[in-house]
Amino acid sequence: DGVCITGSRQIYNMSCAGGEDECRASILALSLEDLQRHPFAVEMRGVLAGYAGCKDLIVTHSITDDGTGHIDMYLKILDDDRVLLGEYRAPFDNDFQEENAVLMNDNAAYLEAYVKPDGGRFQVARLPMPGHRRVEDWWGTYDVPFTYINSTFFNGLNLWPAFTFGDWRASRDEAEAI
Repeated sequence: DGVCITGSRQIYNMSCAGGEDECRASILALSLEDLQRHPFAVEMRGVLAGYAGCKDLIVTHSITDDGTGHIDMYLKILDDDRVLLGEYRAPFDNDFQEENAVLMNDNAAYLEAYVKPDGGRFQVARLPMPGHRRVEDWWGTYDVPFTYINSTFFNGLNLWPAFTFGDWRASRDEAEAI
């Protein structure tokens, strides 16, 4: 349908073009409505229109604690009408999950209300976000967010990350059913 979707981290990254000292963290705190009108979003909308034929660009809230900033950690376009979006649920393991729950709920409401260029609307299915695991490496010790959404469709199959941690069994079963 010509609709492209990106995350706020991409808009934030554009603000860093002159180096990390110029990054504008305030971008990440903008409402979804303000993100759509931000000068970097307007610029990206024009670039993607010319490069990829996008008729519009939706900027969603990115999750706050993902090291990559990639949208595939929390959102997947299933087809022209359906979007799969991560869902964080209480009880939360950390403050990031609680903040991400609000951001993803805002994304869901925005995407459901969005009117596509053809006049249609998106159906938004939610998929549980399994949680975090503590990782220790040469950068230190930190919590890493995991996702079931970052998957690949091929030959009628969906190859998805299905973790075998015992305490994630219920969310994995739910994700598989969805």
